[in-house]
Amino acid sequence: MAPKSGRLIVFEGIDGSGKGTQAKILEGELRRHGVRCSTYAYPDDKGEAGALLRRFLKGEFELSVEEQFLLYALDILKDQKEIEAKLAKTEVVILERYVTSTIAYQCSRGHGLRKALELVKLFGFVSPDLVIWLNIRPGGSIKRKIRQNGHGKLERFEKEKKFLGKVNEAYGKLSGMRAISKKWLRIDGRKNKKEIAKEAWASVSSL
Repeated sequence: MAPKSGRLIVFEGIDGSGKGTQAKILEGELRRHGVRCSTYAYPDDKGEAGALLRRFLKGEFELSVEEQFLLYALDILKDQKEIEAKLAKTEVVILERYVTSTIAYQCSRGHGLRKALELVKLFGFVSPDLVIWLNIRPGGSIKRKIRQNGHGKLERFEKEKKFLGKVNEAYGKLSGMRAISKKWLRIDGRKNKKEIAKEAWASVSSL
């Protein structure tokens, strides 16, 4: 059974967890069921904030944790009206990262969690109907990114094992709090992509 239309689905997890792969699989499955859908990925290199963030991630300049938080939030915020309009037209919208990533990553760098949640509420971000957290260990994450990009091409946070561990803990805390969304699904990211897709689809189709 396909999900009801007008749903916002978010894929979350540390770098290399398989978010992009699963977002594409889900979009394909929805289309096969005749469901209109769109996918957004962040950071969005085509946007001004996203382009700046990509340069930051490549180590071209530094940003404070507060600047990082606001820039990531701005990158996502620019699409909110468009996403709201698509949801109102009964489309399913899939996001590869959302403000949940902004909170998990920047709070792991020292940004206050309460302040982060207050800012997200103030900005009025659309609440997802489901956050799918692909949980993978930092060591596995780094190995995947090296296979994808090469050791010398890893971005700022992709090679920091200890930091990625903190981000994973932050996702666990957000999941336990049911922050940003009332419904979270935690999937073991070590499973093969077909198993993960099947588990994700079971939850998405029940919405």
